[in-house]
Amino acid sequence: MKKLLMIVFLCVMAMGVKAQDASITEFFGAELKFYAQQFNGQQFLIVKFQASDDCIPLNETAIRVKFMDGTEALWEGYCVTSWINSKTEKAVLTHEIKTTEKTVNVMRFDLKDEDVESLNKGIAKIAIYTVPKVFRKEYKVDKLGQKLYKAFAASSGLF
Repeated sequence: MKKLLMIVFLCVMAMGVKAQDASITEFFGAELKFYAQQFNGQQFLIVKFQASDDCIPLNETAIRVKFMDGTEALWEGYCVTSWINSKTEKAVLTHEIKTTEKTVNVMRFDLKDEDVESLNKGIAKIAIYTVPKVFRKEYKVDKLGQKLYKAFAASSGLF
């Protein structure tokens, strides 16, 4: 039933979605990709979270953002789907077989217009809450906020 609802949700989203991939990958204990999407005038921040250890976001998750001007925001969202990627490698010289598993989670955050506008200030810190730990990243120079702001602007037709 959950898979059926997910398929229906994705089909409905695909009909009217203007999506823009911000194509941002960050490594701070996990691999993260951020995507800007718009559907019927509503903006969504989609985060694909991949970790090699057993860190998973809760069904209802959050991202805390501190902007370059010192203001902060807490964006609440939820985990849309998750799966496990498995990769097996064989070492030729030692004849060892190594299997690595990574948990992949897709999270969705509904953003208001003022949240999207605040991305233009630039992101100084970001924290993603998972179980059992929190992933944090600090930036001296904004690498994430401007790209996401431009991606939202491009998907809404502002540029």
